[in-house]
Amino acid sequence: MHEALAWFLATCPEERFRIGSEAVSSAKTACEMSHWEDSGGIDTLAAAYAEVGDFEQATKYEQQSLNDPSLGSERRKEREERLHLYQLRKPYREQLDGTQ
Repeated sequence: MHEALAWFLATCPEERFRIGSEAVSSAKTACEMSHWEDSGGIDTLAAAYAEVGDFEQATKYEQQSLNDPSLGSERRKEREERLHLYQLRKPYREQLDGTQ
């Protein structure tokens, strides 16, 4: 629940729904609840940090999420694309049609 809320608050294409500080808080809670073992939660934390403009932390956590050896090729590609955005100091946004 915390991860899904954080993802929405960080990546929603409609600005009025994005609340970066709450996204960071919810994502941290999700990571703590999984004992930092869920790379999806760490990916979400990266997106949340990007939303608040902390691209150093966003890059750090996105790189950490990529350390998951169980990532499929499509998921890895998506995360690598987000990492590139964060390195360019840009946040990630979902598309209005729900695609990435």
